[in-house]
Amino acid sequence: GKEWPLVYIIGRQKAASTSLAQMMFDTRLFCRPHNPNGTTGRTVFHHADGNADCRRTKGECKEIFFHRPDNWARGTDWYLAHFGHDPHCPPPGEAPPGHLPLQRYVDATPDTFLLPAALPHFKEMLANPAAPEGWRAALRYILVLREPLAAELSWHNHIVHRSRRGARGNRAFNPKRAVGSFDSKMRKEFRNLKDGRGWPYLGVLEKWLQVIDRRQLLVLNYHNLIRDNAGTLRALGEFLGVGAEPAWISAAGRPLVHKNARESFKKFDMEEVDQALCRRIAVSQRTEHAGLYALLAHHRAVGEAPPMEPAFGTFPEPCVPSTPEASKHPLLTSFRGNP
Repeated sequence: GKEWPLVYIIGRQKAASTSLAQMMFDTRLFCRPHNPNGTTGRTVFHHADGNADCRRTKGECKEIFFHRPDNWARGTDWYLAHFGHDPHCPPPGEAPPGHLPLQRYVDATPDTFLLPAALPHFKEMLANPAAPEGWRAALRYILVLREPLAAELSWHNHIVHRSRRGARGNRAFNPKRAVGSFDSKMRKEFRNLKDGRGWPYLGVLEKWLQVIDRRQLLVLNYHNLIRDNAGTLRALGEFLGVGAEPAWISAAGRPLVHKNARESFKKFDMEEVDQALCRRIAVSQRTEHAGLYALLAHHRAVGEAPPMEPAFGTFPEPCVPSTPEASKHPLLTSFRGNP
């Protein structure tokens, strides 16, 4: 029969999803998707901008973007064809009570949480009569949330790096223009926030919890993951049923590797952003964030969250304080070089 993924890293983008997925694959306790065309190098699924996502040499990947309209139209058989080909995957077998089955395939598509089309698609998948017995109950979802402005700046750096790489030999790269484009994007986002759109973590999470079981969803704070790497990874291992495995214990004891690090590439930092705009956006998000913190704390208090889920805490303030101590700002000391 077909293999169905058991672990979903659903988001968010630029919150260490690549690093977490690679760590999981490196333990050989989890299985990665593969290009159905094997090692031919031909790619069959793409980012929205047309760049192939699979590694062309081995056909390995972490994210399939099944919930984007063009891929969803290909159907479930096309999606499931990405699983079941990892040569390092442990063989199928019976799992101890409370543990995932041994074929632990992972789909780490990080835009899933915030992609509007993903939730109805997930609802349809969960109702699929062809799903293997016990699959729904065995599913595990991982959601890592990052302070939105920091995440958007990290995504902007990612796009700028790709544009800069593509610009070599074609046109001069203008870093000031790139910073300006981020400010322009944030002004647009601020207008969206005032219109009730933007980064509604709380509202989106509430909608997801109408479809999936909260006890199967581990919600992590990206900033806590950076501050307490080992403790967060231990909780993740326990949630996934592999916390006592020697390979996981070893991996959790090492710093999480930044898999998307770019050498010889200057990232734009929060101090280069229009600070007045930054503060306006941050203030507009405080009520939304307070509701998110309260909901997650309530889930833990009444036992609705997985028992090992760490306290979420709060996001750090994103903007640079207008004081001589600005260089010690938490996002400036922890943001550079992190996943």
